[in-house]
Amino acid sequence: MHLSRALFLSLFLLLTGLSLSAGIESTGRVDVYGDGDGIVLTVLDSSPGVHASFQNWGKAETMKQRLVADIALSDSSWTTGNFKFKPSKDGTVLLQFKGPWVKAENGIEKRYVLFDSISVEGASIEDGSFEEGKGWQIPEGGLVKNKNISFSGENCVKVWHNDAANRRIQVKKDVPVTVSFACRAYSPELEKQNFMMLDISKDANMGFKDEVAGDGKGGWSDQGAENDFSIFDVSRRFFGPVPFKIVNPAENGGRSILTFSSPNISPEVKLKKVTLDAAGFKATTIYLLHTSCFASSKAEEPVGTVSVKVKGESAPREFQVLNKRDIADWWNPSGILENGSVVYAKNNEQSRVGVFLSSFKISETPVEVENVSFSVTGSAIWILAGATLSDGYYKLP
Repeated sequence: MHLSRALFLSLFLLLTGLSLSAGIESTGRVDVYGDGDGIVLTVLDSSPGVHASFQNWGKAETMKQRLVADIALSDSSWTTGNFKFKPSKDGTVLLQFKGPWVKAENGIEKRYVLFDSISVEGASIEDGSFEEGKGWQIPEGGLVKNKNISFSGENCVKVWHNDAANRRIQVKKDVPVTVSFACRAYSPELEKQNFMMLDISKDANMGFKDEVAGDGKGGWSDQGAENDFSIFDVSRRFFGPVPFKIVNPAENGGRSILTFSSPNISPEVKLKKVTLDAAGFKATTIYLLHTSCFASSKAEEPVGTVSVKVKGESAPREFQVLNKRDIADWWNPSGILENGSVVYAKNNEQSRVGVFLSSFKISETPVEVENVSFSVTGSAIWILAGATLSDGYYKLP
C-alpha cells in the first residue's frame, strides 16, 4: 500500500505545481485518529496543496476512523494550509504532525519537516506555536528554539514519520473541526541561516487599518476602511524564505508600517526618509516586504531608494526601487517581476490586494552594515511593512 501512496504523492506534487526534485520528501503530513473512541471521521474540505483522505491501509474496520492529510511543500519557504473533518460522535481525537513515509533500505528514512502556528476551529487546542510546551507530546530534541526558523514566535517543532508531535483534542458529534498549520521542509542548512530583521516600530507612522479616508491618520494608504489592509496577519513572520519583524499595531499605538508621502495621499502624511540602525550586522543582501498604491503604468519608474551605509565607506551603497521591476500596485497583484514576488495576498472589500518580496545584493561577501535608509523618490504611495538583512541569498518564490 505504501508504494501506491508514494506514486500518489508524486502525482499530487506535480498537480499542485510544487517541486519534485526531492520527491515525496517534499511533503508534510497530519494523521487524525478517531479509533480510540470509535469515531468515524468524514472529510469535508481542504485548502489548496493539502489532500485529506481516509487511511488506506490497516484494519478495514478502522480505516474510516483515521484520516491522513498530505501537505505539498515548496523547497524554500513555509506553507500554510488546513483541512476540515466531521466526527460522528463526542470523544477524543488524536492529531499527529509528522513527516512523510519514505522507504529506505533498512526501514524508513528520517525526512524531517517543521510545524508551527497550529490552530483548531470547532474544538480547542492550546499552545499551537509551541511557546510554552503545554499539552504536547514532542519528540526528544524536536523543539526548535530559533526565531530565524520559526514561522511565528520563537519556537517550532521538528518531526519525522516515526517521531511525531502529538496532541489530543475533544470533539463533538457533527461539529466540523478545521485544523490549520504552517509546515516547512527541514534541512540542517536552515540552522545556519542568519538574519537581522530591522525594527521599524519607532518610525512607523501608519497601521494596517484605516477608518476615515483622506484624513492623514489611521493606516495603510489612507483610503478608508473599505480599502485598507486590516486583514493582514500580524502574527506571521515568514514571507517566502525570509523572516520579517512585523509590528503589531495593538502594541505600538496603532502604528505598524512606513507609509511615505506622495501626491496621492493626504499632505498630513509627511514621511520622506527613514534611517534604521543595523548594529554592524554582516550582510550580503537586504530584503524588503513592501507594496505601492497609485503606481504608474510605466515600467521602471522610480518609487524609492534604499541606501546601505557600510562601515569604513564614506558614501552609502544605493539601490533604486523601480515600478514593475521590484514592486507593483497592490491591487490585483500578479505577474512575474524581475525582482519582486507576491508573497502575501488577501481580499479586502474592494479588491485582491497584496505585498511583494524584493531583494537587493549589497556585496558578494558579508560586509558590516551600520544603518539602512529608505527614501521616497516617486509619486506612488510606497508602503514598507518590513526589511531584513541576511548574510546569504535566498531565491524569491
